[in-house]
Amino acid sequence: MKKTYLFLILSFVSEILFSQTGFLEAINKVQKINLPFTDKTDVFFKNTIEVNEADWRLYEFQKLEMYDSDFEYYIYGSVIVNNQKLLLIGRKYREEINHWAVLLGNKDKVVSFLNIAYSNSDKILAIESLLNNEFILVKENNGYNNNSYSETKYTVDETGFIKK
Repeated sequence: MKKTYLFLILSFVSEILFSQTGFLEAINKVQKINLPFTDKTDVFFKNTIEVNEADWRLYEFQKLEMYDSDFEYYIYGSVIVNNQKLLLIGRKYREEINHWAVLLGNKDKVVSFLNIAYSNSDKILAIESLLNNEFILVKENNGYNNNSYSETKYTVDETGFIKK
């Protein structure tokens, strides 16, 4: 009986390690996006990687938001800005799309993130960004705030995104 339990435990641990390795390999093979690049929510990518709840928690993506099974989460690319590799992660819902640039640390955990694109069916709030080799320019039209328009420039280093 003890041997059976030990076998099941070892099998479970092996499965977890294998899935982590497979996800990391997939992340490393994600589409490299050439800069400059304008990220909008109406831009679609061919080779996205679905992110399930277990991987969302494991890589600490819940720092972006808590995982919600009603949404579809995916990694759609990677870019190098100011010598830092950023993952581009999206979330889709029936009437809403959100994109983040995510800086991972040396243990493949989230160090920092920046909302770089957003739209919803109401069209009240819209965000798009220009990413280039040195910085990210976030452009926001905000109907919730008297139809204000703003542009904010960020650079990134190993500690996170820095507002310029």
